[in-house]
Amino acid sequence: MTLLTVPMLLHCRRGVLRKQTSAVFRSMHDNHQPPTFKERLSRLRYNGTPEIAIGSLIITVVGVDYMLQLRNDQQRQDMVKQLEMQVHRDAIISRKEDKELIQKGLDPKFRCVIRTVPDQFDGHKVLRNCKVGDIVDVLEEGVGPDRMYNLCSITRRTPNNDKKQGVSIGWFPTSCLQKIDEANS
Repeated sequence: MTLLTVPMLLHCRRGVLRKQTSAVFRSMHDNHQPPTFKERLSRLRYNGTPEIAIGSLIITVVGVDYMLQLRNDQQRQDMVKQLEMQVHRDAIISRKEDKELIQKGLDPKFRCVIRTVPDQFDGHKVLRNCKVGDIVDVLEEGVGPDRMYNLCSITRRTPNNDKKQGVSIGWFPTSCLQKIDEANS
């Protein structure tokens, strides 16, 4: 470059670069040889194609991930609703069976005293709000999973009315109960 052309390059920089770039590409294709990979890559880098492609790919991946998360959340909510409905149905059936047992007036087979109350003891078929030392009537032995529970009932006084009594029926682990001898009671 000469001194005369430098100020012209600074003054007309965009026009000169375009002329130089097009001249370079024209000279590459004048000899009728296909452009090399390096030349094609430099042409793509010049117009920003890699950045556009990478940006589009990232946006697509994020969008697909978001859609999959929404679908998984919806499936999880549907499963929770189904489980809640099933537990509710089981609780209604259990209450109905308990009412039938109370109306039948099943005679207890024997009585037991509660020796321990398990820490993790919950469910819709269990005998709730029991304390160590409570006396329960065993209506049926060997119920539930692995036949490890007894169907028990306990008579309780209602908190508002001392004369009225309520009966609770539910499962209680056999390992936490001790039989009461009829002669001792």
